[in-house]
Amino acid sequence: MAINSSNLTRLMAASVLTGGLALPIHIHAQTPEQAVDSTSGSPEESATVTYPADFFAQYNPNTVNDMLDWIPGISTILSGGGGPGGGGGNERGLGGEENILINGQRMAGKSNSPRDQLRRIPAGEVDYIDIIRGSSADMGVRSSGQIINIVLTDELSGSSVTAEINADRYHDGTIKPGGSISYSRQQGALNTLLSLSAEPRYEYRDSFENSFLGDRLPNGTISRDEISDRTDFEINSTVTYDVTPRDRVQFNVLWQHNDPADSVDREVVSLETSPPEIFFEREDIDGSRDAWEIGGDYEHVLPSASRFRILAIASRNEQSRFRERFVSESASGEETKDLVINTLSVAQERILRSSFTWVVSDTQDLQLGTEVAQNILESSLAQGSPSGSGPATPQTGGLPQVAINNANATVEEIRYEPFAVHNWQLAQNLNLESQLTAEFSEIEQRGDVDKSRSFEFLRPSLLLRYDLTPSLQLRTQIEKQVSQLRFDQFVASTDTGDEQQQTEAGNPELEQEQTWRYEANLEYRLPDDLGVINTQLFYEDIDNVIDRVDLTPNAAQPTGATGNIGEAEKYGLQINTSTRLAFVGLPDAIVTTGLELEDSSVVDPILGIERRLERHGRGSVSLGFRHDLPAQRINYGFNIRHGFNDNRKRFDVNRIESYNSDPFMFAFIQKTAFDGIVFRLESRNVLNSGRCRERRRFDGRISDPLPSLIEESCSTDGRVWALKIRTTF
Repeated sequence: MAINSSNLTRLMAASVLTGGLALPIHIHAQTPEQAVDSTSGSPEESATVTYPADFFAQYNPNTVNDMLDWIPGISTILSGGGGPGGGGGNERGLGGEENILINGQRMAGKSNSPRDQLRRIPAGEVDYIDIIRGSSADMGVRSSGQIINIVLTDELSGSSVTAEINADRYHDGTIKPGGSISYSRQQGALNTLLSLSAEPRYEYRDSFENSFLGDRLPNGTISRDEISDRTDFEINSTVTYDVTPRDRVQFNVLWQHNDPADSVDREVVSLETSPPEIFFEREDIDGSRDAWEIGGDYEHVLPSASRFRILAIASRNEQSRFRERFVSESASGEETKDLVINTLSVAQERILRSSFTWVVSDTQDLQLGTEVAQNILESSLAQGSPSGSGPATPQTGGLPQVAINNANATVEEIRYEPFAVHNWQLAQNLNLESQLTAEFSEIEQRGDVDKSRSFEFLRPSLLLRYDLTPSLQLRTQIEKQVSQLRFDQFVASTDTGDEQQQTEAGNPELEQEQTWRYEANLEYRLPDDLGVINTQLFYEDIDNVIDRVDLTPNAAQPTGATGNIGEAEKYGLQINTSTRLAFVGLPDAIVTTGLELEDSSVVDPILGIERRLERHGRGSVSLGFRHDLPAQRINYGFNIRHGFNDNRKRFDVNRIESYNSDPFMFAFIQKTAFDGIVFRLESRNVLNSGRCRERRRFDGRISDPLPSLIEESCSTDGRVWALKIRTTF
């Protein structure tokens, strides 16, 4: 492999990605059966598993995603190492953690994520793929699991175009077209990727609901048809330029747009009268979403292999939704408008992250840096109703306005996060990574409510990797997590899941969840790259749990909102396997299995009893199968997942909801035909699975002896067929 500026950057990246040891990765011309550990030195010293491009050739891959499908355990890596997330779970700024790299570098984006890029990069541009069983503070990247590094070829020039057209057929007979086109070009030190896509996101949901009074006497039925008709348009571009062998710049641009047009039709039968009363409701919901993100970063590598990096991102996401409801006494009778809800939100984020990494010695490196972020949400809500007491305006659809507290607000957060990461190779098979992040933030709310609050947190983390054998790795981690607050929960918002309770109150007193997470991962790679078995145990000690609270504890009719309810714990076990079936004569078949077991406990603030966290169940099981027939250039497979039906619940002040769902299955068959054109037929929700909900309403609070109403509903969005035709030229 010739050493030009691009190759030098990649070799330097590979050296630090092995966990701090300066061991450059050597690429061998391997057969697929030999695509196993191949870092410098003997296999016993390896920290990286390398898959050269020719390993995938027999499977006729079209994009990088096609190549990843043939790496055992890839789904576990893409999910971040397995295990349900902790605490609040919302993304917070950029952070230093990433599990997908391209040419040893993370992408300068957040919404514009590397996972989306993988389906746009042609397989022919890939030199090799590394599965790195370590971390790299040197690159400004860390991972509690493993890292996928996709290294592109070092050709001086070349370009390719990948195009795909598709048509989706839904269970109501609707057919929606879509497609995408990606252009990739490398010219010397300049690498460009541009993609455009239009993807259908149509959904037809059919549901039926029975309602009962508290004593289980029938109260009525609701038959509901919901249609969501939208197409997601996206333009995505990435430009990377190696200014010198030691200087690299990258720019990312993302633009997204959709105009969803939703409709709801209900037939309501009330058994409270004799004969039963029948009436009809119709809803028209128009909306729009415009979002963009711009990111850029610059990196300079010093002769000592120390490096400086600065990364900046700015994004904006504007969404509007205008909902009108009409009531009539017959399906074709005269309608009366009885509800309008009009919402608008504009979310903005600006992030600047810089870091400097010293190579302290052959076994240690130290990274110091700072991340500064600004988050802004501007939100407004207007409701119109015949019973409203305010003026009738165009914003309320010509209906009198309903007074809503805390309906208009601007919420802004400024956050500073200095951090330090120390990576220490204690022994050839033992690595310790420690990190300390200090967080200082101020959240200010303006509008109907004026309030300002300051927060300070320390977030330490310790991660120990121990290679018991070349195939068996133990990872243990202790980490303090702080959740990202959702600013839309600070202000009044619409409740899209409840026709009776149209809006939800905001809570300007909401605070971040704080979680101490303890986990242990044991990963075993089967001999001859036959598969991976990964087991994870985790425990979380959570403070300031975010759930539902009563904002008016002394009122007869309570007002519920999102708030903090105290302490909780969560724990579980996850086992993932990915195995080639060579031992039964099917070397080109892979079976993946997953088992998640979890439980949680928190004291309900109204009932005073211990219960599970909101919508947390006891786990799930999954099974996947993929089989390639290289001679016929055909592959097919399926994935099925089922959550244990044990009443995942949501406790509000005046209602308790329980959720269950059927197993969900996805299947596909794909044929590579003439001139490399790929035909793919796939089906989502093969089993026509549905989901069900039981809602218990109370006139006062859920602590009342009996509910006033019980609603039992089930729905399905049906089976979807999709035909896709794809080629690269």
